[in-house]
Amino acid sequence: MPDLADFVREALRAGKSREEVTEVLDQAGWAQDEIADALGQFADVPFPIPVPLRRTSGSAREAFLYLVTYAALYTAAIALGNLLCGFVDQALPETVRNGYDTSVYDNDSMRWLVASLVISFPIWLLLTRAHLISYSRDPERRRSSVRSWLTYLTLTTAAITMMVTGIDLLATFLGGEQILRTLLKCLIVLLIAGSILWFYLWDLRCTERRVTA
Repeated sequence: MPDLADFVREALRAGKSREEVTEVLDQAGWAQDEIADALGQFADVPFPIPVPLRRTSGSAREAFLYLVTYAALYTAAIALGNLLCGFVDQALPETVRNGYDTSVYDNDSMRWLVASLVISFPIWLLLTRAHLISYSRDPERRRSSVRSWLTYLTLTTAAITMMVTGIDLLATFLGGEQILRTLLKCLIVLLIAGSILWFYLWDLRCTERRVTA
């Protein structure tokens, strides 16, 4: 929004404080995130004219690291969910009329799930830790467009997963089927998806506090 950025630049140049600029833009109907983004383009340093804040351009290396981080997250979440659901299947096997177990979780499947979790979760953990350390050293890295897109995609996926899981649980309850088995599986999915949702919402709040500080 060039018009908004130009207005903020001229207001700061005229000696108006950030609080005054925020107040007048809020009265004019601008959204808080739009105001914060416009103000975030200029450094909060004492100088006669507005000083542009350095922006991260998003290098190929940065995109690679974020893609690997989120790919590891998805792999670990899916593997953990399926592994725990497999334990539920083994503890509460579902049977059909002829009496045999219909569970698809055999030893080979469980072995692959364990291997996927053991490899992917440490990768996600180490890369996420590296990202958080880099943010503390260079807070502007939090404003990466690649990171923002992948974070919101992950939040959307987690929210949809929780919604679909809730629908499945309610449908099973209304149908009078094996409610305990389904309840345990849904709790597993809700716990994993909810943890992901909480962590990345916390991460976004940290970014917003940095922008508005």
